[in-house]
Amino acid sequence: MLAGGLIALGVIVPGLSPSNLLLYLGLFNPMLNGFKRADLGVFIPIAIGGILTMAFFSKIMSFLYQRFFSKVSHFILGIVVASTVLIVLPPIADYSGFDFLAIIISIVLFILGIVLGKWMSNLENKYK
Repeated sequence: MLAGGLIALGVIVPGLSPSNLLLYLGLFNPMLNGFKRADLGVFIPIAIGGILTMAFFSKIMSFLYQRFFSKVSHFILGIVVASTVLIVLPPIADYSGFDFLAIIISIVLFILGIVLGKWMSNLENKYK
């Protein structure tokens, strides 16, 4: 159902690539193998997930795009870039050595990302 939901989000949200997310989550190959075998145990949950996602999120995404186009577009770009990096460079996603220093660095980079995003948003508003 998650794979169907992600595929439906790829239809609803322009620019979002569900294949990247499916690859990172390890759902892409099992889904393709199920399609190749014409397995209804794969088709039906994917269809249910896709239909539910389309029903619940299409109006929400329309509203968000009308109200917050820039923020939603930047959010989608961030998801696409992050998922692509995690697919291309999987050793970076290994958290086995995640210690206190890594937590501090993550918090600092998170705060810097928020500050940079706010600065860019203010810059965009200034030059509209």
